[in-house]
Amino acid sequence: MLHSLSRNIAVFLFDDNDKFPLEVYIYGIEICLSSLIGIIAILIISFMIGRFFEGILYIITLFIIRSCTGGYHAQTYFKCNLIYIFSFLCTIKFYNFLSKQYLIFNNYFCLIIMIISIIIIWLYAPLENVNKKINEKSKKKFKRLSIIEIVLSSFVAILILCMFHFYQALVIFPTFFVIDISVLVEVILSKRRNKK
Repeated sequence: MLHSLSRNIAVFLFDDNDKFPLEVYIYGIEICLSSLIGIIAILIISFMIGRFFEGILYIITLFIIRSCTGGYHAQTYFKCNLIYIFSFLCTIKFYNFLSKQYLIFNNYFCLIIMIISIIIIWLYAPLENVNKKINEKSKKKFKRLSIIEIVLSSFVAILILCMFHFYQALVIFPTFFVIDISVLVEVILSKRRNKK
């Protein structure tokens, strides 16, 4: 269904005189539509469970950092969106725990999560996939960008927490774990594929 919708949109918008073959446009439209479906689903769920701001922060943090780190890619758009929704729900569970424990552990817990994420990103990111090959120069650039993004978003979140007591900013830290798990899963699967 998504493919046929994407094909119809591409045929309507592009023709044979365009820069790329029609299949490239179809693929790009499929990715955009699938991402839009996932974003809308997260926003609806986050609104329904009373965590709308957390949903927005989750989406922004995940897309910004994961665009540089790479990570696991499901084989279908349906599976991708299911994983996306499941990871959001896990993030909210962890966020609920973290926000209750925050008064006890203060910022140390957040800094520990940040350090763990930096280590994982330093060791493994950025990851390539079949559709996105990365040269060595770009790998170094994406690794630096990923670490900078994690550090900056961590300190902005902690600053917001300390100055404004806006506890929703804590959702950034469990989102780091989602990115870390995505990176680690792809590393494991990549090693298995290479052994075959």
